Amino acid sequence: MLLDGKKLAKKMEEDLKNEVKELAEKNIKPKLVTVSTVHDDSSYSYIKSQKKVAQRIGIDFELLEIKPDQTFDVISELNQNENVHGIMLAHPVADDLDELKILKSIVPEKDVEGRSPENLGLLMLGKPSFLPCTAEAVVKILDEYGIDTKGKNITIVGRSTTVGKPLSMILLLRNYNATITVCHTGTRDLVEHTKMADIVIVAAGKAGLINANHLKEGSIVVDVGINFVNGKLVGDVDFESVKEMVNAITPVPGGVGPVTTTLLMKHVVDSAKGILSK
Repeated sequence: MLLDGKKLAKKMEEDLKNEVKELAEKNIKPKLVTVSTVHDDSSYSYIKSQKKVAQRIGIDFELLEIKPDQTFDVISELNQNENVHGIMLAHPVADDLDELKILKSIVPEKDVEGRSPENLGLLMLGKPSFLPCTAEAVVKILDEYGIDTKGKNITIVGRSTTVGKPLSMILLLRNYNATITVCHTGTRDLVEHTKMADIVIVAAGKAGLINANHLKEGSIVVDVGINFVNGKLVGDVDFESVKEMVNAITPVPGGVGPVTTTLLMKHVVDSAKGILSK
């Protein structure tokens, strides 16, 4: 089975369009501002995707390309602007900036990427607010296709603060109740850990890292990787070598990526809706 992220993202977009219309009736227009401190091609590819999806849904989108020394003043202004509901810090940031310090300066209710220490801390405590979008996209896909994680052995390959670490915490929540193994560059015998898993989630940033030798028959694979090889976008999993032996797998492109972008927009809409409850 192909775990089609494009199809899911389209369905989510339709739901969000309706929510945006309801907010418009109350004179609220959701707005996302992305702050960029340095030009990066891969980052700009994601920003272009954000703009397209925001426009389709009816969310205002603004890109601020600023000088590094303007960063904290700009974030402060956005925090106080009642017409801005989401702030996204484009990654990477300029070399002379402390990314963690910037993330800490974004008020949690506008941290729609779920990357601030406060939002990550709430996840650790089992009381999540905004979840990191890519990590949330993985479980959203599993939920959509009725893949039960309770009691399953799940191996995550990658330990980043945007995917691997928060995803392990999400899957430990009682509504997912999985048994988690997290592998990384220091893991000895990766095959031993992936071969025992019912579900393998790969977010290592290394093209073709996982192949048929790493998996057991009938496993489920979620490929979070985004790599460019000879001008072609590929994942961390050798799709052709594993597609016949697994029960389900996400494609790259068209898997986790579209759902990640749409979830970012959902967070913006949720932030805008939060105004009504104040």
